[in-house]
Amino acid sequence: MTKPLRIVVLGANGQVGTEVCLYLSLLPAVQVTGLVRARYNAVLLDLAGISWDVLDYQNISPTAAAALAQADAVFDCTFPVGQQQQLLAMIQSNAAAVMRAMRKGAVFVHSSSISAFGVPHGCSELRN
Repeated sequence: MTKPLRIVVLGANGQVGTEVCLYLSLLPAVQVTGLVRARYNAVLLDLAGISWDVLDYQNISPTAAAALAQADAVFDCTFPVGQQQQLLAMIQSNAAAVMRAMRKGAVFVHSSSISAFGVPHGCSELRN
């Protein structure tokens, strides 16, 4: 029997992250772990029997670090909290912290949104 594919989902409590976790948890060949911003965000993961931990990018806990180090793939569904003009730098910083904790050869996937790559300098709002 082969070992299950280990997938870590960042932002596992958000709309997309929750759906990804729920779907992956149904696949017998996948072991999914959700990482969330705060403990109270993990209620649905608990109810669904999905393992989870809190992820603080500036101080990654030993259990979150172990999940990342053992992952075959990390799927990032996060959207940082902050000013629009700071999003790109925050995403880059958070992704770098996660990638440092991952094992060599593991896959990192960032699920972007329209403003994930920042807003032009001097622009304070999103537009179509």
